[in-house]
Amino acid sequence: MLYILQHQNELCDSQFIEDRRKGLKRFVTLITRHPVISDDKLVSFFMTFAGSDVQYKIKEQFRSLADEYMTSELSKNAQELVPINTEVQFTVAKEQMKQINSIVSRLRDAMERSKERGKEEGSDVLLFGKELSSLANSASADSDWGSGGNETWDFLRKGLKSLLPMFTSVSVAHMNQSQREEEEIVENLNLFLDLLSAYKVIC
Repeated sequence: MLYILQHQNELCDSQFIEDRRKGLKRFVTLITRHPVISDDKLVSFFMTFAGSDVQYKIKEQFRSLADEYMTSELSKNAQELVPINTEVQFTVAKEQMKQINSIVSRLRDAMERSKERGKEEGSDVLLFGKELSSLANSASADSDWGSGGNETWDFLRKGLKSLLPMFTSVSVAHMNQSQREEEEIVENLNLFLDLLSAYKVIC
């Protein structure tokens, strides 16, 4: 579920660092929400440990701790609990996980594109408003040749100046919508994809 580093220079990429941070957050969220794993002593130790070198402390603390296959009562009768058609069901479940993963990936990609379009639209609207404002402030002294000797251009300039706050508000609305899509939809789809990926690996 976590991206593997390919090159050391990726550590200097701010976008990579942000993606990595989000991935780690989703990973921890899945672990802490799991009905069984979240109560595990090792997980609790990792989540509450405040010192350094946590990986070595975990090894020291839990070196002799047996896993669930050694401590669970179900492990004694594991073979008897496995259904006869397990192989068939396993194949069906594998294909099902593959299809669901593919569909959710496309949903996530669509929302990613929607989010990016929102950012671009917000930037374009703001740029449009700024250029109109620049046009309004472009000439402090008009030539009679340019204005035709009337006050029409002066009225237009005043109107153009008043438009910038409106375009700014629209731009902010686009940006806020894009941010909500990223936080509330894209990240939740990514979380679901991480969970599906875990099941896909198991299958």
